[in-house]
Amino acid sequence: MELNFGDWEMKPWQEIRLSEEAKRWQNDFMHIPCPNGESYDQLQDRIRSFSDGFNFIPDHSELLIVTHAGRIRSFMTLLEGEDISTVFDKIIDYGSIHKMTFHNLK
Repeated sequence: MELNFGDWEMKPWQEIRLSEEAKRWQNDFMHIPCPNGESYDQLQDRIRSFSDGFNFIPDHSELLIVTHAGRIRSFMTLLEGEDISTVFDKIIDYGSIHKMTFHNLK
């Protein structure tokens, strides 16, 4: 799952964007969750929890993950040890393939 948009799932942005909740979220989406959804920090926590499971994969194994750009950016940020604020500096083209190497996860 990409970012959990909670109450905003399946609603057109035009219906959401002028609400006070949307304005608050837009000012700090990294830390403020969508109503009954999650913030980008919380998405990053899910990615970290998911990648913790990689510790049980034997060395030199290969793993295929098919996902959205936001999650790819989160993986890259974690692997490169960068601050979450750099996540949107990463350019992810539609339909692109990214090979990542996980070291020292154990």
